[in-house]
Amino acid sequence: QMDVRRSMAEQLFDYHKEGVVALSMSELVPSYMRALEALLATDMTSQQECIGQTRSGRQLTLAISLSHLRTSEGGLVASVIRDISLQKAAQEQMRMAKERAESLAKARSQFVAMISHEIRTPMNGVLGMADLLSETRLNQQQSGYVEAIRESGRSLVAILNDVLDFSKLEQGHIRLRHEPFQLQEVVN
Repeated sequence: QMDVRRSMAEQLFDYHKEGVVALSMSELVPSYMRALEALLATDMTSQQECIGQTRSGRQLTLAISLSHLRTSEGGLVASVIRDISLQKAAQEQMRMAKERAESLAKARSQFVAMISHEIRTPMNGVLGMADLLSETRLNQQQSGYVEAIRESGRSLVAILNDVLDFSKLEQGHIRLRHEPFQLQEVVN
């Protein structure tokens, strides 16, 4: 069983058998002694993350589980060390990807709000001109065209207002007000 452990330690820390045996745990994992002292002070089990270093100087993120076992001859400390460097790197990549996605979503929302606002402004100008045009002498067909422009414009402005509200909601810029209302009026 000892040979298996040494073999795993050789693989983990990149040492030959003689090199691993000659080193103390605190040389391989500098914070190991602090973890051990904390365990012995509480007389419990302990799980910690520590930084270890391979023979070539590459740093490893290690999960160390320590257990203080009482035996008839005294105490024994069992430790299990796992390399979690790849898991930590994956977690960091996921965190960075999440931040990028949140940043892109915020930028998209701001862009949509800006474009909606920029479209709404000239559309209000079109509606204003349609209103002015409707007050002039028009035949029935022309009046129908002006009314179609006004209805389409109002629909487009309503859609743009909804998009702006949605963008504000996404960005957390909408504040709700408590106001009394007549339920039947709202339902109708």
